Amino acid sequence: MMLLCAVCMASAANYLTFTAEEDGSTFGIVNQRNNPDVQYSLDGGETWTALAAGDTITLAHKGDKALLRGDNPEGFSKDYEIYSSFTMTGKIAASGSVMSLIDNTGETLVVPAAACFCKLFYGCTSLTQAPELPATTLAGDCYLGMFRGCTSLTQAPELPATTLSDGCYAGMFQDCTSLTQAPELPATSLSNNCYNLMFRGCTSLTQAPELPATTLADGCYYFMFSGCTNLSEISVVFDEWSGYTQYWVYNVAPTGTFICPKGLPLEYGENRIPEGWTVKYIEDTVAVEANYLTFTAEEDGSTFGIVNNEGNNPDIQYSLDGGKTWTALAAGDTITLSHKGDKALLRGDNPEGISKGYSECSSFTMTGKIAASGSVMSLIDGMGKTLVVPAGYCFYALFKGCTSLTQAPELPAMTLANSCYSSMFSGCTSLTQAPELPATSLSNYCYNSMFRGCTSLTQAPELPATTLASCCYESMFSGCTSLTQAPELPATTLDRGCYLGMFVGCESLSQIRVSFDEWSGFTGDWVVSVAPTGTFICPKALPLEYGESRIPEGWTVKYIEDGSGVNTTLADNISVWSDDLTIFVRGAEGEVSLYDLSGKRVAVSVSADEERALSVPAKGVYVVRTSGGERSVLVR
Repeated sequence: MMLLCAVCMASAANYLTFTAEEDGSTFGIVNQRNNPDVQYSLDGGETWTALAAGDTITLAHKGDKALLRGDNPEGFSKDYEIYSSFTMTGKIAASGSVMSLIDNTGETLVVPAAACFCKLFYGCTSLTQAPELPATTLAGDCYLGMFRGCTSLTQAPELPATTLSDGCYAGMFQDCTSLTQAPELPATSLSNNCYNLMFRGCTSLTQAPELPATTLADGCYYFMFSGCTNLSEISVVFDEWSGYTQYWVYNVAPTGTFICPKGLPLEYGENRIPEGWTVKYIEDTVAVEANYLTFTAEEDGSTFGIVNNEGNNPDIQYSLDGGKTWTALAAGDTITLSHKGDKALLRGDNPEGISKGYSECSSFTMTGKIAASGSVMSLIDGMGKTLVVPAGYCFYALFKGCTSLTQAPELPAMTLANSCYSSMFSGCTSLTQAPELPATSLSNYCYNSMFRGCTSLTQAPELPATTLASCCYESMFSGCTSLTQAPELPATTLDRGCYLGMFVGCESLSQIRVSFDEWSGFTGDWVVSVAPTGTFICPKALPLEYGESRIPEGWTVKYIEDGSGVNTTLADNISVWSDDLTIFVRGAEGEVSLYDLSGKRVAVSVSADEERALSVPAKGVYVVRTSGGERSVLVR
């Protein structure tokens, strides 16, 4: 049974993994005034051994694997001179998450300290594949020189972070001479020296990643592509030069294509546009490079237009020929999509938002049947690339009353503003599914009445935010009569009016799951006229109070803790408690593991300390398992 548990735990984690691509490949570690905790397993996670400096671990046969983990909550390395690097011979492909060197499991998405992975694979000419780098919260110099000199690496890992830190990617792939494919660089807000030397000496790289930032930072592009002798395409969106591109294209290919906005001055040289390159303008390129808001007719003769209230007059343009020509969309215009399948692309230059307030706003009108796709953010930046809603009320009531709308726009923004989506789809009675709402940081009234009266809506979006804002979900699904299940509500602490009237009139709604454990006035009238019977899932600590502002009358209550099958018995000598985002365990012997309610292990401690401290990624209910039993604990 213990062996089975160990295998299950190993399979649930996302360990950094080294796989031999030829017989007899080896790896080890070099510590430069540094001594991180690193362990390896050659038997799929059944047994673990400390990896010490000077050890040589042999993967005897092609396909042999080593799992790696570590408990380094303060970071793996400390700076450019105090660090640890792997060594390798033969051919080795890395996979899994590098974050398992931090949290033992590879689940965390937060790089804990500056220079954390500095030089981690520096000079590993045997490395053929990079591991996953899933962190979305970075730290200064965290990947500095991480793969420098990895001459067998052909493809870079994904880099999903959109908020950067000073020097975070500096020299990351320097002298990776076989690198042919660069990662996407989605960040639009840069930091000092963030891309300095990043691809210097990558002689096989032919195309630079798109650089979507419009405003640069000190040293951000210094020497970025210096020595990339085959590089022949670069695309940027900034429209003025600065001193931050020093030597960035020194010794690139003698001919190539430089794509930029028309507003960028045509200046040439190793600090500007490479000599001998052709310039193309973003505005003239094919529309597929952008992610335009798109209206597609689902029946012949469907139409759309726009209404501007209280003198509001945003810049809106449409194209009926795939982006070749654009025409201003004025109030009163009726644009006809003659045949089913006809498309209209839409864009705008509205850096201060589409609408300004409850009365000073603009709304689309529609007839027939129209499906929207692409990013609504193309109405802000002309391209649909930005992830920042620029102002309060930005998209207020944008599709309000569009009974012809059958499918919503992508809403990719991660940074919201007050009332930005308020009433956006109110009264869209043909809408059956809501768009994804990925933002985890909310703003006051951001989703207020967003889907109010969407009587065909059967599927709600996930609501991942655990930190709420004033009235953020107020009346969000009011009148959604076809909605049967509420989105999970993971927040443990509520804010003023956050759930006020949220599900009023959702007469088919029969399931709600919450994580808070005390009632407040912030759920006022939230379940008026929901289904007469249903299931309410909550922590055991939540008082059983019923009514239109509490648990719906007639509903069955189930507890989150019971759903996990947790045995809440612990030995008398073991104590468990929580403080902020840390769970403390005192008196346990051997390994202590921490699981969320889906069964995923989120932390583990193998120390012999009398008291253990295990960090958790978010508030909620977790299960502590020890040799002396297990218990659930609520982190508030």
